[in-house]
Amino acid sequence: MYHLEENLGMLQEGIVSAMLIKYTLERIRHPVTREHLSICLVCTETGQCDRAMDHVESLDHLLCQNIPEIDAHIIVAPEYTYHRETQPLTEKQHRHFLRRQCRVTEKTDALVIPGTFVWAADGKVRNIAYLLQRGNVIGQYQKRKDGGEGSYASDFGLQYVRGTELGLVDWEGLRLGIEICADSGILSDNGINDRDILFLVSCGLDRQRKIPSGSCLRKGGYGFVNDGYQPAVLAYRRQV
Repeated sequence: MYHLEENLGMLQEGIVSAMLIKYTLERIRHPVTREHLSICLVCTETGQCDRAMDHVESLDHLLCQNIPEIDAHIIVAPEYTYHRETQPLTEKQHRHFLRRQCRVTEKTDALVIPGTFVWAADGKVRNIAYLLQRGNVIGQYQKRKDGGEGSYASDFGLQYVRGTELGLVDWEGLRLGIEICADSGILSDNGINDRDILFLVSCGLDRQRKIPSGSCLRKGGYGFVNDGYQPAVLAYRRQV
């Protein structure tokens, strides 16, 4: 056993609910506090085919209300947390929700990855995950592959724009990696093999793949999956 898994309970807000699953890592300590590093995955459904603004606002409120109370060093929600099927978020709505989440992180020392934001500006749709801490955006990753965003964008006469950078972030002395759903494996495909922790946030990850390869992790590094399609979370450790 290389980590302790705890169910912190169910949260309900409006029309959405979420389960909090916390992992405490035996082999990685927080570089500053020296506590065993703890990760909380917010397990919630983000893949409803008729998802509207009510879903987004309810989940945003749930996160805003509860993140400051979660006793974990890192808190992660799944892909499409800030996404609606009926119409992409506008740039103004995107900024509004991102500012709200930044303000929430002023009340905690935790690193927060509040899922992904799917929004449109200048005729283009983007799918971006932000890493937030102490009121600031300390990193971001824009999805590089098309996991359905292309057809979604074209439904509204828009163009899907893929990211060009890898999801590599140094945080408190730890090397983090982040991938979004269809991008699974893109770090190892690009020769990365030194990450302490990998976060794969998704919504409809291929269930046949089970545990991702984790080849981008160093030996003993940890990987975490948070999928919002049929809500599920997963933690694993690279052994070799």
